[in-house]
Amino acid sequence: LHLPVSEINQAVEGPRTDWDRFARMTPADPSWDGLHLAGDDNTFGVPALWVFSWYDISVAPNVALYKHARENTSTERARDAQHMIIGPLPHCQFGEEKKESKVGDRDLGDARFDYTARYLEWFDYWLKGVQNEALERPSVRYYQMGANTWITGESFPPEGTRYIDLYLDSDGN
Repeated sequence: LHLPVSEINQAVEGPRTDWDRFARMTPADPSWDGLHLAGDDNTFGVPALWVFSWYDISVAPNVALYKHARENTSTERARDAQHMIIGPLPHCQFGEEKKESKVGDRDLGDARFDYTARYLEWFDYWLKGVQNEALERPSVRYYQMGANTWITGESFPPEGTRYIDLYLDSDGN
């Protein structure tokens, strides 16, 4: 463990990356405004299999970009071919789930998912023309934390989601 987090790369004599700059930015830093992956005027014309984790630093922007791509496609074919998977393990640990997966002290239960089979099915369909079930799968699959189960659907967030504002304070209560 090394604190502050913004100095980890320097402490281990690692290469300088964009992460160093991002780690020093506060959430309200106006520099974030210039880092959009897509603008409102961008459309998408290709199929995409979006895969990320609840523990990715950018899960919210990734979900927003998935939704933006799905709602702003240049063809019906592209719109219907935006699929998303959100797994429970840390960044780039897809496929390492076990019957009893854990992140830190958090028990995730049986979080196994065959990512490799899904990738191969997807790429076989789109790159090789193999007629398989790639597009018959639900558009959205995510691991529901707490319930420790995989959920599927056609949209995200799920229908009926109710948003609430939570305000944190640091006075010890």
